[in-house]
Amino acid sequence: MDIHKVYGDIGEETMGDRKLEVEGVPECPQQNDGGNCGMYVLKIAEFLIMGMDINEIDGDDMTMYREKMTTELILYSKKRTKEMKKKQQVKTERK
Repeated sequence: MDIHKVYGDIGEETMGDRKLEVEGVPECPQQNDGGNCGMYVLKIAEFLIMGMDINEIDGDDMTMYREKMTTELILYSKKRTKEMKKKQQVKTERK
């Protein structure tokens, strides 16, 4: 079921034949509370993508990770908004 059309032109019938490979990560950092699961997922994904050691993730730094991510999202949003306004202005000038 692809309600949001995430898989584009890949039909459901072809998705069923694909195998999912799961690789366990021994001694993966674990949250010790009930509120940081999302940040752990995001930080582990970020560290894996960047080729960093996930054991460097420190549960005591979750507040700092949140602040950093918030800042990055705000800056990216402002940058994209500026780019989109510039594109729209160019389109308007061409008319």
